[in-house]
Amino acid sequence: KRIVSDYDELKKDSVEKIAYLSEKLYIDPMTGLLNKAALTRDVNEYKYPKVILMDIDDFGKMNDYYGKYVCDQILKQMANLIKEFAKNENMKAYCIEADRFALVEDSDSFIDRYEDMVEDLIEIFKGRMLSIVDEDGREIEGIEIHSTIGFALDSDQTLRKATIALKTAKEQ
Repeated sequence: KRIVSDYDELKKDSVEKIAYLSEKLYIDPMTGLLNKAALTRDVNEYKYPKVILMDIDDFGKMNDYYGKYVCDQILKQMANLIKEFAKNENMKAYCIEADRFALVEDSDSFIDRYEDMVEDLIEIFKGRMLSIVDEDGREIEGIEIHSTIGFALDSDQTLRKATIALKTAKEQ
């Protein structure tokens, strides 16, 4: 009876640890959003993947100027805005690089939906002004954030095509 009890306890602990590690595998620790591994998994599983990528412009320069702590706070605020947008659009939000985010859904919607959505994203994020409290408790006001957006609606190599669209948009 004791062996069965020990086995059940061990099994329960193992299941909990596996669930915990599985969650960690697919979550970005900084933002709490899904990560690149989750994005790749989801895009490959979806029948009609639609991917919108958004990149914070000149984030490296911002990091040099404001420092890591402030820029981490910027990423967290941006992640919250993106998470809220994704929730309102019934999409999933991801942080796939330090300063790059993705919005994804499995849908056979027409291009009009995504053109309108990108316009909404531009409205929200173009020249977005943020205020951040630094590590010394001082408020830094008026940090202006600019972002570039690219998207792909094709079901074949969607993520690759969205990345190319983003790079093309950055060059303009």
